Amino acid sequence: MRSSSTRSRSTKIINPLRLGKKQALMRTRRYGSGEDLPESHRAVLELKTPLDSMCTGWNDEELKIGRRLVRFKRAQDGYCVKLSCESIKQEEYSEGDTVISCIYRRDTDSCYVTSVDIIFLLETIVGDGFEIEEKNRIRRNLEGFRPKTISKNRAGSEGFFQQIMDFSAPKPRNIEKDVKVFEWSVLSQALEKIVSKYVRQYGILFVQITL
Repeated sequence: MRSSSTRSRSTKIINPLRLGKKQALMRTRRYGSGEDLPESHRAVLELKTPLDSMCTGWNDEELKIGRRLVRFKRAQDGYCVKLSCESIKQEEYSEGDTVISCIYRRDTDSCYVTSVDIIFLLETIVGDGFEIEEKNRIRRNLEGFRPKTISKNRAGSEGFFQQIMDFSAPKPRNIEKDVKVFEWSVLSQALEKIVSKYVRQYGILFVQITL
């Protein structure tokens, strides 16, 4: 680290008025005879900021704590979602902002992000909150990126687990139990994979609730 100092294929119809002025994406699915949803476009994620840049140039405070707060901003143009990010100081954090933790693990000299933060970020990108079933589906899709399970009872990860537990808001975890973490270097690929499974359809928005 460098320092600068097979369920049924049912389709749910969502009232577009519920979304207000905010553009949202919905999961793309096949329906009927197997054709794609009409008048729809597969979502494309455009990263305006190289995510790997968040792993360099840390200041002494970030290195001491072992994390950098990264704030994301989202803009949508039709089916293209543009995502930018910047590092912020703890005092700049405001509840309601989309901020996740880039976590530095000293013993491996590498950066990680928790599954909780990835799902939170994806909710911002998609423009809508996920139900439990959708979150579980996303977790299964993320397994291909080889997450590590961090636990206080797992040899070799006790210190890293406690480091994550000690973080103040925004907390990169939900409860004090095992935490799944991904190497920060795969974050962009993970986001692109999940976002590509969504569409934006003008008029009525459809989401297939099965895989």
